[in-house]
Amino acid sequence: MIYYVYIQMISHDRRFLCDYSWLYFVIFFAYNGISMDKNLSNKCREFSIKAVKLHKQLSNIKKETVMSEALLRCGAGAGAELSITKFAMGKNDHIGKVYKALQNCAEAKYWLELLYETDYITEFEFNDTVKCCDELIQMIIILIKHLKTTSVD
Repeated sequence: MIYYVYIQMISHDRRFLCDYSWLYFVIFFAYNGISMDKNLSNKCREFSIKAVKLHKQLSNIKKETVMSEALLRCGAGAGAELSITKFAMGKNDHIGKVYKALQNCAEAKYWLELLYETDYITEFEFNDTVKCCDELIQMIIILIKHLKTTSVD
């Protein structure tokens, strides 16, 4: 069923069809159930590290603090929200925390776009970080769809 959800998602966004590492993840995810915790936590950590490094660079070198602090809050917040889901007090609480992580990713992407459009970050930094953010968003969406279709543990 999860594999079907992925096929439905990529029919609207063709760019994921060419990313073989992403396809490998989804095939692994589809055949191994919801055992994507390791991949998801690795992607969250990778995105959080990118956000921290960008904040450090922007605040130290370019002396930009407002937008970079917002990026830091959202970038690290996504991983923090996902890490506390294991302590959720039920299915709805769990889904709510995962949604909050998704919202943080979406907000971080907004701040990245704004930083790029105002020439605070380079095109390479923008593309690299947004690609990681987009992959994380897609993984979280798959997780949410899975959580909504499973019964309470």
